Amino acid sequence: MRIIYCSVVLIASLALGGCNQGFSDADIVAAKKNIKEEFEKNAGLTVSDVTLIKESSNKLTGFMKARYMGHEIMKSCSATMAEKGGTYLWKCE
Repeated sequence: MRIIYCSVVLIASLALGGCNQGFSDADIVAAKKNIKEEFEKNAGLTVSDVTLIKESSNKLTGFMKARYMGHEIMKSCSATMAEKGGTYLWKCE
C-alpha cells in the first residue's frame, strides 16, 4: 500500500509542477522580437542584436545592441515570466 501512495504523490507532483514550464523557445523569440520592435520605434535607432539567455526557467538575461547617430549603444536586458506562466515583463537599462 505504501508504494502506491508514493507513486500517486510523485505523479501529482509532476502534474502540478508541469503547469508552469517558464520560458519556451517561442517565448524567447517573441521577447527578442518585442524588444527590437519597441526600441526601433525611436527615430534613427537601429537594433543590430538582441541576445537573451535562460538564467532559470522564469528568468532571461542578456543585452541589446543598437546604433544611433553613428554611435553603438548597448543595454543590459532581462525578462521575468509570471508565476502562472504565459505573460512576462522585460526591461533593458
